[in-house]
Amino acid sequence: RLSKHINTRSTSETFIQNQFDPVRRIENRKLIGTGVRVKLFKKNFVGIAAFYERESLTPDIINQDVIMNKDVRLSSYLQLDVDISKNIQFLSTTYFQPNIKLFSDYRLSTESQLNVQITTHFQITNTVEVMYDSSPASGVNELTYRLQNGIQFTF
Repeated sequence: RLSKHINTRSTSETFIQNQFDPVRRIENRKLIGTGVRVKLFKKNFVGIAAFYERESLTPDIINQDVIMNKDVRLSSYLQLDVDISKNIQFLSTTYFQPNIKLFSDYRLSTESQLNVQITTHFQITNTVEVMYDSSPASGVNELTYRLQNGIQFTF
């Protein structure tokens, strides 16, 4: 991700991504896009972008052909970073990504994290990621989620 400040509140963003996700049967997903991020207050932002993606899905038992999707999507997001107290931080990023040609084909995802600082070097993290895909791969639920708890030690 490359960012360039336009002024004190606005930033242009250009991004490239490569990923896979066996749970959602995504063998490979590549995307490139650009957009603008605007600072709402403190460390909180809203953004709008457009990106081109190439997504290959893993074959299923019945259909052995690899399915390749090539789409242009809009991407709007809200990024929150809130200090609940001196030792507790809440982070959340929510994306809405409709297909430009077919708005009923969209993805809505959010990743939220609660960090609790125990000492200056020790922190507990709790993360939840929820993803809704209106047109998932065959055999994949529209709604998927992931929960993760962690311990972080900073040197």
